[in-house]
Amino acid sequence: MKPNLLNRTTARRFSMIFVLGLMFGLADPAIAVAPRDAAPTSCNAVGAISPICGVRGPEDIELTPDGRHLVISELPEHFDHPARGLVLMDLATDHVAPLPISRQFEAGWGDPSCTVPPVQIGSHGIHLSKRQDGRVELLVVNHTQRESIEALELIRDGTSYSAIWHGCVVNPDGLMNGVSATFDGGFVATVMLDKATAARKNALDVMVSGADTGYLVEWHPDTGLVRLPNSAAPLNNGIQILSSNPRFIYFNAWTGKQVRKYDRQTQRVTELADLTFHPDNLRVRDDGKLVVTGIDELQSWKVCTLAQSAFCRTGFSVVTLDPDTMATASLFHGEPGVLAGASVGVQTGNTLYVGSFMGDRLLKIDLSACR
Repeated sequence: MKPNLLNRTTARRFSMIFVLGLMFGLADPAIAVAPRDAAPTSCNAVGAISPICGVRGPEDIELTPDGRHLVISELPEHFDHPARGLVLMDLATDHVAPLPISRQFEAGWGDPSCTVPPVQIGSHGIHLSKRQDGRVELLVVNHTQRESIEALELIRDGTSYSAIWHGCVVNPDGLMNGVSATFDGGFVATVMLDKATAARKNALDVMVSGADTGYLVEWHPDTGLVRLPNSAAPLNNGIQILSSNPRFIYFNAWTGKQVRKYDRQTQRVTELADLTFHPDNLRVRDDGKLVVTGIDELQSWKVCTLAQSAFCRTGFSVVTLDPDTMATASLFHGEPGVLAGASVGVQTGNTLYVGSFMGDRLLKIDLSACR
């Protein structure tokens, strides 16, 4: 995120945590006296839930092709000074370590004019896919130094992984959130806040009003970055395209509590799934269903974020969504106090990993023990 997209005070504290927290505070000054919530201190398992500590705002998560690691995007509190950005977790040991990244520009991995990598990556949404040449591409929404999609190659390195930066696509307008490959050399992404809205004096109020604030973009080498018509939504968030049917885009309208299905041929939203919670990120399960995760309500989170607490006692929900029928089914519900700011769920077998856009942990949940 470039600082000039928002005022200096907002930009200094910019992240999904503090921007929206300040936003809610402006809408309701009475909550300025909110008490702080204390973060859980124990990382011991309780029942089916095992916290994994040592992460910092694990906002988005992808399962590696071998099914043995998680690539985790750590959402920084300050994009001017990101900490680690991308980390790797070994599922056998739950050990978390920075993902080693080298840098080598290569044509065919983004805009030809983007030949210099950022010094650091302030990561947000991520997406893993297999390219047409067989290599594995890791797309990363980046907010540090430039607003961009960074293209990395994920490399198997012995029993672990490393990555090579190869290119990028810069977004000249607005703040991006999620990204998904189109499986033909391009990508789609969500812009959750356009520059015009950000420049308004009441931008913070507008963002949480339920009004449309963002849209979808699509990039291909021959077209560049193009805004998709009829894709406006209230806080466009997570996004996915299925390799089995890339005609449709699935994306979340966070404040609208909806998953929307967008037809790339007719260029319009064709179906909606109404939810009881605020959907953040989308992940694809082995059976082709989408896993949708988000916080249950905003009021307690408003109070907590305005108080600049490190932990918000907001409940969360995880559901599966059938991409053909748009029908949902409950997968897991987390009571308030279990995890702050749930943003993504990745299921492998009977284990569900739930990340958060704030806090110092993710959750490892044994679904077989929850039935």
